[in-house]
Amino acid sequence: MYDISLFSGLSDSDVKYVLNFFEVQKISCKKDSIIVTNIKNTNTIGYVISGEAAVVRYEYNGNRTVISQLSEKDTFGKFFTSDINNDLSIKAIEDCEIYLFNYDNILKNYKSSNEAQVKFLNNIFICLSKELEKITGLTSRCTVLGYMQRGGTPTAYDRVLSTKYGAKAMELA
Repeated sequence: MYDISLFSGLSDSDVKYVLNFFEVQKISCKKDSIIVTNIKNTNTIGYVISGEAAVVRYEYNGNRTVISQLSEKDTFGKFFTSDINNDLSIKAIEDCEIYLFNYDNILKNYKSSNEAQVKFLNNIFICLSKELEKITGLTSRCTVLGYMQRGGTPTAYDRVLSTKYGAKAMELA
């Protein structure tokens, strides 16, 4: 789909370190099984290691629509925040293996001083921004906030600046 993967620029040992550090779950799914749904997993990012899956919307009237096909190296999770009013599920089209990342574990454990973690987090942002571009048709860019690069908590200046940016964005919308 895109030439960026969650693990681009990471050595095998870095990948193992990141997966362990962020408490990533590796699950195996049988054909036609439901992998995750947006009802219980709105803070989940998934990565297809092998096999194929689909993002499926189940509507109130019983209709089912395949929104997107997922194959090896595809990510999912952005769908869960884009359509909360409908039941969205990730369903295995064939036997597959998936990595499941929890946003809370990433935010809780992130250390900006570790190069492997920084590369991995940047890859997540790039993958998700490309998918958002595809879904919305709008251009998006990945930006790492200054205080994340510095490795500290946001200063008062950071907070005021982000509030101003948010206010201006709402004004322009």
